[in-house]
Amino acid sequence: MILTPRITEVNRGNHISNLAIMAWFEDTREDITQLLSRNTDGVEFYTVVVHIDCKFKSEIFYNPEVEIKTKVVAVGNSSFTINQTAFQNKVLAAESTTVLVYFNTHEKSATPIPDKVKKLLLTYT
Repeated sequence: MILTPRITEVNRGNHISNLAIMAWFEDTREDITQLLSRNTDGVEFYTVVVHIDCKFKSEIFYNPEVEIKTKVVAVGNSSFTINQTAFQNKVLAAESTTVLVYFNTHEKSATPIPDKVKKLLLTYT
């Protein structure tokens, strides 16, 4: 996904805020998490972030576009892992790993990811 940094995302150091980058990562993994939030038999499911880390490698500046790459790198019984990278001018600026758990809102607990959804998740590799 290609993003254009906004002037409101510039911090006092004159580069894009690390919080803005984390928000970009959240926004760009939304289509993947939507696969898991579809209603099944009247029960709502959604994903819960249980671990996230981000390494900032290089500054991102206002104006040049930023490319965010998102891929699923592991799918377990009730969780999956997403890796994301942000590039500006073909330079790696940030990389993140997020572990999400498939959550049943009725039972308030993690629940197995259905096989058909696991197959869909694996298309994001």
